[in-house]
Amino acid sequence: LLIPGAIVKETAQNQYRKRIGNRDYIVVEMAYAVFPQASGKLDIPAISISAHQVGNRSQNSFFRSRSNQLIRNTESKIIDVLAKPASIAANQWMPSSQLQLNQQWSGDLDQLVVGEPITRTITISAEGLTGAQIQPLNIEPSSEYKIYPDQAQLDEQIDAEGVTGIRRESFALVPNREGKI
Repeated sequence: LLIPGAIVKETAQNQYRKRIGNRDYIVVEMAYAVFPQASGKLDIPAISISAHQVGNRSQNSFFRSRSNQLIRNTESKIIDVLAKPASIAANQWMPSSQLQLNQQWSGDLDQLVVGEPITRTITISAEGLTGAQIQPLNIEPSSEYKIYPDQAQLDEQIDAEGVTGIRRESFALVPNREGKI
């Protein structure tokens, strides 16, 4: 599915049989997460679906059964995408339904030694965002330690509930002095 002005991720596809009256149907459900890239009108085009309707057949007429091709279209939809609130800076805007922040240290914080690195990894998970939409951390430098950041790792989990973006940032910290930092 392509939507101009948006990133689209398929989140689920489900197929099952359903009997209505005397007919059996195969139902296919598809779910998508749509990430508009700008405010304003977003035109979600109709999707065209092609299927075959197979008529009843006897045991001896398997190869002579007829099928009719059916083509159906979903409805197109125009939605109004709101702009981010003017009171929020662009680097602070993450419209997520749930945000989680976790950290891990590579060693014991009570056993730090001047000049020896320890690695801190911070993981941000945001429901409703891709990994690329999660804002990078802003770690302030300090005269008490040196900081060496690694390349951030971006990932996403896609399931029937939608998309959850994940951003992992790791950096080595090297203490410059003894005492509390």
